[in-house]
Amino acid sequence: MKDVDVAPLGLCPPKLVIYDIERMRIVHTHTFPQEVAGFGLFYLNDIVLGFDEGKARYAYISDTLAYKLVVFDYLTDSSFSYSHPSMAASEKYRNLTIGNETTTIITGINGIAMSPDFKYLYYSAVAGVGLHQIKTSVVISAKGDNNVFAANLRTLGEKVSPGDGMAYGSNHNLYYSALGLNAIYKWNVGKDAGEDHEFDSVHLVSHDLLVTDTRMEWVDTMTIDEDGYLWFTTSRLNKLFSEGGVQHHEPNFFVWRLHVGDRNYMHFRFGPTLGSRSVVASVLLIVVGAAVTWCSKHVL
Repeated sequence: MKDVDVAPLGLCPPKLVIYDIERMRIVHTHTFPQEVAGFGLFYLNDIVLGFDEGKARYAYISDTLAYKLVVFDYLTDSSFSYSHPSMAASEKYRNLTIGNETTTIITGINGIAMSPDFKYLYYSAVAGVGLHQIKTSVVISAKGDNNVFAANLRTLGEKVSPGDGMAYGSNHNLYYSALGLNAIYKWNVGKDAGEDHEFDSVHLVSHDLLVTDTRMEWVDTMTIDEDGYLWFTTSRLNKLFSEGGVQHHEPNFFVWRLHVGDRNYMHFRFGPTLGSRSVVASVLLIVVGAAVTWCSKHVL
């Protein structure tokens, strides 16, 4: 990345902006306090939502370069964050080989997923293979206490390769990217949890190859729509990070669609609303440094 300067200037604090797509207006803006996010090397990346009494209330955001989990509470308009070694880039996996090119990466916690009952949060680091789980009740109640977070965190096992994006389906399947293999794997969480649905003690066992293609270089953001399709992007970031840089003579970014017969983790929340207001939930959540789109019924 010869032409990229990552030296922090601290001129504009990161914000979360909630935009009502149907009414074409901003619903709410939250500026993160400096101790939560921003100033220094940070990158607010993937995001999932949590519900309280049937209403969207919490946003869980991965900070890929500051190695943090950031939490926003819409009802109280407050935010806090957690740090843990599992969120950092592992020295063992900083050299990532895709095809015949090896790239050095420093990115930590990135892929993040929410269970359809909103009880469990899952995440992993790009430079790492560990998959981690923590109860959302702990994340919410601890209010940024790293000791409480560490005491309740579970490492479920290892993925087959370092990865980027993740998505959780309503049928209790977790889909994750495998960067080194140009692939997506599927973990049948429900199967490993057993008939009694022991998600508190589940471990990563039943994960199998879902799809692979040599053109799937750096499988990035994932989401699942209401018609059973898994949508994902490939960004070829390995090219950006290499000495050759972005390939100007050919496409670098692609959008893919694969039918998996699953639904989004918010599938059972018909017409969810934000906080105590009757705002339509088809909103665009924008975080300075990253942008993620989700819709209650359709995916762009």
